[in-house]
Parts: sequence; structure tokens; C-alpha cells
Amino acid sequence: DWSSDVCSLESRDRVKVQNTVVQWLTQSEVEGRTPFFDVGLDGDGQVVAVSDTGCDRDNCYFYDPDSDPDDSLNLRARKIVQYKNFEDNSDYQYGHG
Repeated sequence: DWSSDVCSLESRDRVKVQNTVVQWLTQSEVEGRTPFFDVGLDGDGQVVAVSDTGCDRDNCYFYDPDSDPDDSLNLRARKIVQYKNFEDNSDYQYGHG
């Protein structure tokens, strides 16, 4: 019986996305003020470098059905413009091993 292994239960509030709050919070810390967006800085056309043990390219934030990133640079790709794979036989799929 699994219930004999349970020590306690607690309820938690449901996670709520706060994207509209984060926009002004990270830009000015003043409610409703978005100085970066106001001058056209919205991340469009920007490339960000990230170094990690792997990238789950199937994750919704990185998945792009029109692109299969590899070592070559493809600035027309919508999500990942280049992927240099450093995993080896001891890593799980996409690294993180």
C-alpha cells in the first residue's frame, strides 16, 4: 500500500505567468514603463550566445520545424542559428549527462 510511504501532503498555489509584469519590471522597475520597448528594442534580429552541456532542441522555446541547426551559422533560422555539439558517449541525448 503506497499510503504507508506518504509522510505528508500540502497544497500549493497554481503557477501563474506574469509576462506583462516582467516586461516593465526588468526594463525600469516602474509599473507600465517599458523604455526599451518604447525605443524599438524588442530582441528582434538579436543573436544570443549560450554555453551549456546541451540544448533540448525539442523544447518549445527552441523547436523550429523549419531548421535543423548544426555547426554552420544560419542567421535565417528563427530560433537556433548555430549549434556546436560537445556531447560525448557518456552524455544523455542533447547533453546534460
